[in-house]
Amino acid sequence: MESLIKNKPRSSALVTQKDRPTRIHIINKHTGEIVNKKFVTDPQFTFHYINAYELDDQILLDLSSYDAKHFNVENFSYENMRDGKLMNTDKLKALARRVKIPLGQNSNEKDEIYCEIKTINSDLAFELPVINYWRYNGLPYKYVYGANHYSNPFSIVKVNMENPKEVYEAKYGLDGFHALPSEPIFVENPEAKCEDDGVLLVMVLCEKNDFLSVLDAKDLKEIARADIPQEVKGAFTFHGFFADQLNFRNLA
Repeated sequence: MESLIKNKPRSSALVTQKDRPTRIHIINKHTGEIVNKKFVTDPQFTFHYINAYELDDQILLDLSSYDAKHFNVENFSYENMRDGKLMNTDKLKALARRVKIPLGQNSNEKDEIYCEIKTINSDLAFELPVINYWRYNGLPYKYVYGANHYSNPFSIVKVNMENPKEVYEAKYGLDGFHALPSEPIFVENPEAKCEDDGVLLVMVLCEKNDFLSVLDAKDLKEIARADIPQEVKGAFTFHGFFADQLNFRNLA
């Protein structure tokens, strides 16, 4: 509200407090009831969640997050992004992490329950995560895709959550032209035989000409590319979606 009144950017309302824990609230999707337990984990800043599902008496929550000691949303200014001042720094490095929320642990109303948080792969910068959402949202899953905007060459990456050292990567800009891939969009094979049977659609901004890159979701090899005329330039965006049919009435 203060930002609206004083004509400040909404980013001014996003403050990271590096010495305060991250609080987790659990809500029953069927009843709307809030679980009356105080779950906390280490300080962090999260834009995007990967997936969450129940396993035995716990919830496994996977997310892409920044270290609260280094992250400040106001660092993401136009000047800093254009000049590359954040490249290869912890200010820009998001990592895939897993939080274990112990539902079965008893506690008094005033007690805080600590939730263990671990980094999936500390060597892999990871943002804009995507899974085979329509089939595995809220369920155990194996593969997650994301974007590396931390260091050049920028790339799209795939991680096996059961074996995080198994990583595939599609790099862009290796031909000498700067390139910036968008969030990958997973499109399942209509006759899919496994979780990663499909393609990734990646919109790539390039100083030569922008293009749509189509990757095999199994090994991230490019199987097709649709070039956009040089006089037509795209704009960087976080999110997109795929629809085999578009009904504009449903979008109203």
